[in-house]
Amino acid sequence: MDTYLSKANQVRRIKDLNPFFRPIYYKDALTHREGGTENWYVRDAKSGSRLVNKDWGWYLMDIGNQAFRSSLANSIKNSLANKPVFDGVFLDDVWGSVSSDRFYREGTREQAVLPLHVTKYWRDNMKLLLIQIKM
Repeated sequence: MDTYLSKANQVRRIKDLNPFFRPIYYKDALTHREGGTENWYVRDAKSGSRLVNKDWGWYLMDIGNQAFRSSLANSIKNSLANKPVFDGVFLDDVWGSVSSDRFYREGTREQAVLPLHVTKYWRDNMKLLLIQIKM
């Protein structure tokens, strides 16, 4: 079962009752903002505004940014070390590709335009992100 870090006490109680229970820490890979800077966000190719997911309202983070990847990996490592009740992590929104039709320009309902380097290298950068987290 995957759940939020904030549920660690409840997870501990369940695990005490059933040692075969395997809880997984839920983390959204693309909305991490701990210690973030403005250059961690993907920007619209035309307006320079941040990109907002049409369905959920979160900002698209730049997985091509090494500092972002390091911060996310360290955050997950620290979370699991501080809450050892979890047996792993589930990363949501880990896609093989990304497209403009999923995002608006911040503060509008206008379809975003993703920069070419983001779409072209998305898969490679996602692999780097996953490798860094696994390490």
